[in-house]
Amino acid sequence: PTVSLEELKPSSKDVLLRSRQPSPQAAAIARDLLRKIRQAFAGDPAASAVLAGWALGCKGPEIRRRYGISEKDLRAAVRRVRRFAVRLRDPEPGDSHGH
Repeated sequence: PTVSLEELKPSSKDVLLRSRQPSPQAAAIARDLLRKIRQAFAGDPAASAVLAGWALGCKGPEIRRRYGISEKDLRAAVRRVRRFAVRLRDPEPGDSHGH
C-alpha cells in the first residue's frame, strides 16, 4: 500500500502538542524560576495560597474558597506574584537579581 504525502505530514494538533513540551533546558529554567518565586513569597500567606492554588489548577474563586482569602487579597496577591515573575523574566537594565 502506498502512503500519500498528506498522511506523512504531522497534523496541527501533533505539532501543537510537541511544541508545548519544553526542552529539558527550558523545563530546568522553569523549575528554577518557580523555586525563586515560591521562596520570594514564603512569608506572604495570600501569595503562597495563589501559587498553591495555581499549582493545583484552581481559578480565583476556588483559591478564595480553599484558602479563605478575600477577593481584594486575592487580586493584590496575584498582582504581586505576576509583577515579580515579570521582573525575573525581564530584569530591568542594571538589575542583577543576584547574578
